[in-house]
Amino acid sequence: MAKKRREVKQEKLTDICPVRKKRDRFDGLTEDEVLAKTLPDHLAYDLDIVIVRVIHRWGDMILA
Repeated sequence: MAKKRREVKQEKLTDICPVRKKRDRFDGLTEDEVLAKTLPDHLAYDLDIVIVRVIHRWGDMILA
């Protein structure tokens, strides 16, 4: 005999978790206006990238 398959309703993620509210972090500025703003050059003139290493363990800090 063939067994009957019962249908299982798959839940959506939005049914389980509430949708996050979008935050206005830039005081109503458009994306183009935010991209046009630049930070002052404190480290070096026309520096494009800065790499910062954060040490999480005390042992690494002592050895550094």
